[in-house]
Amino acid sequence: MAEKSIEQAEENLRVNCDCYGNGLSTNTEVLDAENLRTISQFNHSNEFFDAALTESGNW
Repeated sequence: MAEKSIEQAEENLRVNCDCYGNGLSTNTEVLDAENLRTISQFNHSNEFFDAALTESGNW
């Protein structure tokens, strides 16, 4: 699930960068898209960490 979220966030960033390059959006929109991508990547990492904790019985 998180992998799909990362893919969507990367596509969103690509679109926002293209729009910004063509003068159709602001740098704030690009920064927001970068933030969403970072959050998606963080959530993906957390899934692995949570799984490891669950397997180790430390959860």
